[in-house]
Amino acid sequence: MVHSQRGGKEALFVYEPASFVPLASIQGTQENRHTYWYQCDQIGAPLELTDAQGRIAWAADYKVWGEATLRTLARTGTDDAPVGRRIGNGPGVGWSEGTSDRSSALPHIEQPFRFQGQQFDEETGLHYNRFRYYDPAVGRFVSQDPIGLVGGKNYYEYGSNPEDQSDPWGLKGGKGKPRPVQDKSGRPTASPHYSLWKKLTIPCEILSGSREDHFRWANEQLHNMLQADPSLAKTLGQEVVDHVKPGPKGGVATTSPPGLTWHHSAQDPTQIELIPRGQHRSPGPVQETLHPNQQGGFKKLSCK
Repeated sequence: MVHSQRGGKEALFVYEPASFVPLASIQGTQENRHTYWYQCDQIGAPLELTDAQGRIAWAADYKVWGEATLRTLARTGTDDAPVGRRIGNGPGVGWSEGTSDRSSALPHIEQPFRFQGQQFDEETGLHYNRFRYYDPAVGRFVSQDPIGLVGGKNYYEYGSNPEDQSDPWGLKGGKGKPRPVQDKSGRPTASPHYSLWKKLTIPCEILSGSREDHFRWANEQLHNMLQADPSLAKTLGQEVVDHVKPGPKGGVATTSPPGLTWHHSAQDPTQIELIPRGQHRSPGPVQETLHPNQQGGFKKLSCK
């Protein structure tokens, strides 16, 4: 979540680069906004929010599997309620019985995040974890893992050790510092899908040729497309335009354009696709799509 709004109040959330670890939040009305900074633990779960003066504006304790216990945060000397009084689970700062002077306490803070990538759902008490919901009371997901055994033997398990593991997508957890959730192209690393610039059908007469034969033909087709649609050059970049342009003697490059890869589709080997090189090499579920059983489409070619 990047932005939320309740009535005239809104909240904007900023994250650490290429992750779901929250960094800061700007909240309030158009006339009165405040910036709060996140203090997170080793797996990216928020422990505190502090204001511009360094004062705690939101705080929570966590049970082993991520169930949060929020605290009232009344400034010492101005409220009867002590700093750090526990009040239970919830999306933000609340009030406990015995608080007598609410007007002088800190304002309500919109803070729905729990374990990295999770958002507290007020209606169910569950944590929204992208691909499925997580129950922090029992430390299990409420539905099976959509990536099956790729995510582990237990379809409902969050991880074996919540002290050093995180699962920001609700698919497959990892140890140590949370891995980037996006590759260099901005594609989620947990996604089995990839971006596609162009898809071409290889002519039957060259299907039995080498990769270089296929790449040469594909580069020639891309050059013809660029000639027919000059606006495409602005999208792909001058390096790509120069790469596929025939040389002085009419020769065409037999390698993929810079930053891109000609990929033989594993689902239909007669199709050759132009995709971002970073995605072609990216780890994660996308490799099962690109190279199922570690085999690409080129090895499956046959003229039909």
